[in-house]
Amino acid sequence: MHQVIQDGQDVTAEHNPHGDRYIILKPDSTFESGGQPFGKNTGKYSFNAGKGTLFLDSDTGPEDDSQWKVTLTKDTMHWQGYGSEWADDFELIHVRE
Repeated sequence: MHQVIQDGQDVTAEHNPHGDRYIILKPDSTFESGGQPFGKNTGKYSFNAGKGTLFLDSDTGPEDDSQWKVTLTKDTMHWQGYGSEWADDFELIHVRE
């Protein structure tokens, strides 16, 4: 996770203070995420290429599920949250290592 934007403000220092948060989308449609201060999470994901949408179904329960509109440019993925007023305020920027 490279950057977190909330309501147009860069809040990366709050959401990724140690610069170690990550997500791995595996070929079997499962994911693993981790890093401080939120710890490890796992679950399943589904990607609709036609709509450019990603759904993360967290093993920890529906309160941790999330929906994203995804765009990819070279090694950078932009995730725009959607589905609720709170989610709409978030954009995540992931850079592939």
